[in-house]
Amino acid sequence: CKQCNSSQFLLDLFSKEKGAVQASLHIRNDLRAFRTLQHETSILDGFDKLDILLRDSFLKPVFSFDILQLCRITFEHSSGNILEKVARGESVHRVRSLSELKRRLHDGRRCFALFHPSLPEEPVVFVHVGLTNALATSINMLDTHKSDTEPTHAMFYSINSPIAALSGLELASHLIKETAIKLSKDFPSITTFSTLSPIPLFMQWLQKQVANPSIELDIDLKDFQERISAIMKYNETKLKSSSSDQKELTTNEILQWLCNTLTSKSQSNSDILMEFTSSDATLLKDLSLRICAYYLIKVKQNTGNKQLPFDPVARFHLRNGASLHSINWMGNPSSQGLISSGGMMVNYVYDFQHLHERAELFNKTPDQFHIAECVGNLLT
Repeated sequence: CKQCNSSQFLLDLFSKEKGAVQASLHIRNDLRAFRTLQHETSILDGFDKLDILLRDSFLKPVFSFDILQLCRITFEHSSGNILEKVARGESVHRVRSLSELKRRLHDGRRCFALFHPSLPEEPVVFVHVGLTNALATSINMLDTHKSDTEPTHAMFYSINSPIAALSGLELASHLIKETAIKLSKDFPSITTFSTLSPIPLFMQWLQKQVANPSIELDIDLKDFQERISAIMKYNETKLKSSSSDQKELTTNEILQWLCNTLTSKSQSNSDILMEFTSSDATLLKDLSLRICAYYLIKVKQNTGNKQLPFDPVARFHLRNGASLHSINWMGNPSSQGLISSGGMMVNYVYDFQHLHERAELFNKTPDQFHIAECVGNLLT
């Protein structure tokens, strides 16, 4: 159409001007900010079309993969400005001090970023990697199993895209692949590339399920009814509160018990297993893992005519062709880990021999993604 041709002409003209890259990022940010203030459908559609035009016709070619440069971030050689942006841009595991940032860039750890020639001090996307001699299933294992000589595993434990205006360009996916190629050359001993990922919306989803008991979940929790009922009966007796006879719990009551248990520990910042016997701790672990497996595999988000995984981190890695390899109990028992993920973390394994075919399968039929047997068994 005439309007699109005019817009394209302006974008072509604009792209030749000095400072156009930085200016285009400001324009997209402003465009999105203005959009939130609009309510009329026709105006919203206009903003969306302009945003897509700016993204696809200007930002995508300007930030094409062959233009971006992969660089390692180091404490000694990267500028103070870059180090500050890496620290401030960390959204998964907050950097609390300069010494902590230094530790993440040394001794069994690596940090890589993509840079655009026009923005030499701006990491457009960066990833933190732990080099280990085993599959890290917890944050603690990144240190206890670290190896800077002949690592066998590269663990992507934090991926960050600090420039919001570049969303939708798939830069993080490209960074993972480029980092894997680089690490394979530097460390031929590496056989496994995996993530150690949070489950950021799990507890939020669980709380909503508890608040809406009319929403039934297609999940079998009968194995847990009697044991949880006994724990609840014991706690009522210990608190000298009146209680009825032990009864069969509904699915919602079981979910409520789990939610209350995980939430109370996140608020008190105490060891979540301290108040449990060995068998009861195993019960809590088994129930958490089953509910989490259901959440990652079965809970969907309606996107157009596709049913995509509800969890944003799962959606990202599965779209890339990764495998849902394992769910790890108390992978991150910190207060923040309990608040968002119930303390659990996930390994998504990138098997580059099958990555392309699995990514294609997911994009065609999002219900079809590779799940390790141990994860599938959690639902049985």
